[in-house]
Amino acid sequence: IGNLWSEAFSKKLPILPLVVNLCHPSPSLGWQNEETISFLQRCKGKFDMIFFLAVLHHVLVTERVPLHEIASLLASLTSDGLVIEFIPKEDPKFQEICRGRDSLFDFYTKETFLQEFSVFFDVQFSQMQKDGNRCLFFMRKKH
Repeated sequence: IGNLWSEAFSKKLPILPLVVNLCHPSPSLGWQNEETISFLQRCKGKFDMIFFLAVLHHVLVTERVPLHEIASLLASLTSDGLVIEFIPKEDPKFQEICRGRDSLFDFYTKETFLQEFSVFFDVQFSQMQKDGNRCLFFMRKKH
């Protein structure tokens, strides 16, 4: 991300790469929490494109955020596009972070993922990864 920022800055590109823990974003601060508004308040609809790569399963499993809420948050942050990686529950990394709690995610399928995200986004393109397991989706926000 540092290299991306340096290159974008030197070439005067309109790119602002950020690394943010969306499960624990920066809160409002200061007197009555009004001196600095929260990250989420500052960023609603401010991003042309969000890249959510190798993140979905961590937010879903580790932080236990419902799929619909993840889709809703991403839709609130982007003004247009989303590139997201779907990682199925059979994936070794998914299995690793589940640590035996697989049955809690029986609902989680590509169909469920698409159903929840289709409330906010239209799929423009999808591409299976070479491993035949993970899939990248390019989506546009519904207006």
